[in-house]
Amino acid sequence: MTLCVCGKESNRNVKGALCSMHPQRAAQTYLGSPPTLTAFGGFVFGALAEWLRDARAYSRERQTKATARNEARTDRRRDFQRQSLLDLQDAICEMVAGVRQVNVEEVAQMLGGREWSKVAASEETSAKAMNSRDRVIKLRARIRDDQTHKLTGDALVTIARFWRHRHMKSQKRISAKSKTA
Repeated sequence: MTLCVCGKESNRNVKGALCSMHPQRAAQTYLGSPPTLTAFGGFVFGALAEWLRDARAYSRERQTKATARNEARTDRRRDFQRQSLLDLQDAICEMVAGVRQVNVEEVAQMLGGREWSKVAASEETSAKAMNSRDRVIKLRARIRDDQTHKLTGDALVTIARFWRHRHMKSQKRISAKSKTA
């Protein structure tokens, strides 16, 4: 038999054990014992470690998804630019062919004996050339490359000069007709 902390004899063989008269104190001692605290602390820290591990995994997963979205967006943008450049190339070829056709018709009329001021290509050919020029302007707005912008701008300026010359020639022809009428 050992003595209780209160001085009574305890039938427990553990030094410092409490007698049966102190149940609240026995419960406090039992719950506050080092093995209980260690187990509880291990549980709390284990849950915390698990939560941090999950948070890191979630963060990595979110970062991976964001990277995949950015790569997909970049790929779509690159594909759009590539397709726009191909469409622009086709439109420039159509525009050059249309301007060449207008010029061929006008030169053929001039060589056929008509005065230069009275020479004009057919409306269909002129409309086709103007439509292709409008398409070039629309596609040019989609392109991000500065060098491509400059080159297509130079081509459009050249075409604009050609059309301005044709317009001035048409205005002279209309003026001449109105004076004779």
